Amino acid sequence: MYIRYKDGLEEAKKALDQGYDLFEKGRGYYGKALEFLEKANAFNPNNTELRYKLGIVSLGSGFKSRCLEHFKVAYSMDPKLKDIHYFLGRGYHLNLELDKAIEEYKTFRLELQSQKNSADRVNEVNKLIQECEFGKGYVKNPVRVFIDNMGEVVNSKYSDFSPLITADESIMYFIVTGK
Repeated sequence: MYIRYKDGLEEAKKALDQGYDLFEKGRGYYGKALEFLEKANAFNPNNTELRYKLGIVSLGSGFKSRCLEHFKVAYSMDPKLKDIHYFLGRGYHLNLELDKAIEEYKTFRLELQSQKNSADRVNEVNKLIQECEFGKGYVKNPVRVFIDNMGEVVNSKYSDFSPLITADESIMYFIVTGK
């Protein structure tokens, strides 16, 4: 029993170190950091810093909606974590719990008011609150949308996404992924 625990501890510590190293490298490494941090979390789900960073890397990865679980646990362990109300707001926002998101954003905005040079962050939070307000209307009254393939002139055999049409509607830009 002791040997298994010790082996698990060593694996978790190694995964934690690798995950934290990737976290420190920045957002471009969050997807890989997520893999290591989840291994460490499986061994010790009660580590505040780990859960907080798991929330951040989830938010910056393809698994955004998972961030809420981690931020809620981290907050329950330490309600004074840096920017936790912002991150809780993002988590609720992404999970369409829009009233809770607005509440967290407003709490974060109050915290910002005591800080110098926070005008840009206050503007960002105000925009997020506005998005939630709009979102509440869209959730109440969903619009049915159809997505059509525009044919070979526009679509390729690869993944085409994020179209942007110029104001005069003469040019369309989009992202193509694939080889």
